[in-house]
Amino acid sequence: MKKHWIKMAVLCGALLWAAPALSSQVSVGAEAPNTAEVTLQGQFEGAYDNEYPRFVTPNGNAYPVKMNHAGRIASYTPFEATGYMTKDAKGQTIFVVKKVHYTDPAPNEPTKSYIDDGANMTDEMRNRVIVDRDQGYFHEALVSDSANYYQQDVGRLTQVDLSQYHLIYSLDGVPVGSKVYTLGSLLTTASKNLMNFRTANGSVILVNLNGCSLPMGQRATVVGVVTAPGVLTLQLVSSVA
Repeated sequence: MKKHWIKMAVLCGALLWAAPALSSQVSVGAEAPNTAEVTLQGQFEGAYDNEYPRFVTPNGNAYPVKMNHAGRIASYTPFEATGYMTKDAKGQTIFVVKKVHYTDPAPNEPTKSYIDDGANMTDEMRNRVIVDRDQGYFHEALVSDSANYYQQDVGRLTQVDLSQYHLIYSLDGVPVGSKVYTLGSLLTTASKNLMNFRTANGSVILVNLNGCSLPMGQRATVVGVVTAPGVLTLQLVSSVA
């Protein structure tokens, strides 16, 4: 497999995924006929089992969202969404977003989960969150090794070290001991020590965070070693969005 430099990967990831400039307008599809337009304030907080992003409003209401290019907006970034409500084949309400309006957050601005805002939650909502919420959302405050962007380098890798890693989007057939990196975001908890990580091409791999902290849904470049068949143990996490 052709080798790529990590620096190029981070740059490419930034170009592919970085959010547009301040107060951007993004068209994400045409409105279905005979539907009432709805505008809601909220943010993405993870995804449902069917992989629809979860859009949560400040009062704690949550909706599965169907939206083109949803990955361009980082989790826990408040924005305004305009679209319409519809139902899928199972009768589940889906918020189809056709346009968004948002302002890029300031660097190191603290994030907040609307689901965790106890003042706006009923007892039923609070109990559902405690029982159903993925454990990946519960982590300590994030500390970055870089002042310019979010990075955790638990492997203390040098530029010479990084030149030995190559890009993958799947661990199928990748031998144990291989040094690799990929782009994507955490999806769900797989087991006590492993997380499901969705790569930029949509495939899902298992990762061992190995002491790294990464918010669920946050786009990142992850670097590590294949320590077991189908398992990537992380040594470095870098996110520019």
